[in-house]
Amino acid sequence: MKRLIFIILLLLGASAYAQDIITLRNGNEIRARITEISATEIRYLRFEHLDGPTRVIPRTDVFFINYEDGTREIITPLNEPSVATVTQTEVPVVQPEQSTPPTVEPQREERQPLTREERQEQRRQAQIARERQRINRIGMQELQAYETSRRLESERIEREERRVEREERRESDRIERQELRTQERTVRNVNDFSGYSLGALLGTDSWGTGITLGLNAMYSFNRYLGLSLALRHSWWNRDWWNTSGRNTFFGPVFNIHWWAGNNFYLFTNGGFGVLSGWWEESQSWYGGGRRPIRYDYFNLGVFGSTGLGFKPRHSPVSFRVGVEGTGGGGGGHNSLFINVNYYFNSRR
Repeated sequence: MKRLIFIILLLLGASAYAQDIITLRNGNEIRARITEISATEIRYLRFEHLDGPTRVIPRTDVFFINYEDGTREIITPLNEPSVATVTQTEVPVVQPEQSTPPTVEPQREERQPLTREERQEQRRQAQIARERQRINRIGMQELQAYETSRRLESERIEREERRVEREERRESDRIERQELRTQERTVRNVNDFSGYSLGALLGTDSWGTGITLGLNAMYSFNRYLGLSLALRHSWWNRDWWNTSGRNTFFGPVFNIHWWAGNNFYLFTNGGFGVLSGWWEESQSWYGGGRRPIRYDYFNLGVFGSTGLGFKPRHSPVSFRVGVEGTGGGGGGHNSLFINVNYYFNSRR
């Protein structure tokens, strides 16, 4: 029997602390027992005065409610505006169930000082309320941090997508420009000589025996006009004049082409440059026999050549045959030659 009475007392004591916690939007908490929740207001009894009047608070002022069974219900989210009404403060009302007319409560006597256990309970409840507020603040901070990280990640992904799009556009433009250049090179005349070329020349003396070696570095403005640097070196021997010698020419040469069809052309070149070398002549003298006379020279000389050229279709190589000569200051040479030029920017 005593054990049964002890269990009943424990249950009564536990029920005395069973309460609902109303958390307002401003962070305050109310210990209460909820009696009714409607679409616009919430009715409750204060936990410290359960036998007192029923109190009413607007629904828009309540953030959430922690019920005595541990469940939580969100009443009004924080992002919804609060509606200020006259009922924002707690207003005691008379329950409609009462059939007897309301009576005025006599003025209460001053409350007695709290006992030590009550003060400890109040401190404990205040500590619990502060801890709940701290947890709520931490939860909001974590939510804000999560939203911020999501936003930053979304911005980073957008920037990366824009960067990839720009690179793809640049690559597409580069490929398109390259294709256009290829098409331009294809549609231009295959005999367009515009650009740079290098050539080698081999000749023989036109008045005797000898050999001429030469190099050309040419830039053609178009298929008709060009400018080149010419280097020639010749060895020759003319027995019927009893003369022999060597000479070297280096200087700029102006080039002109006359086309006869799509592959053949006539050319004429002329220019000025440095001419140096020597030649010697065997002369007879009164004692019998011959003695050589040598002439050395280093002076300004002229250069000229003419001939026929041929450029095969779809080929960067051009062939020339003709005659050329240098002269000035008592020196020079004349030779028949064949010349091969390679055009680096041939259209085909």
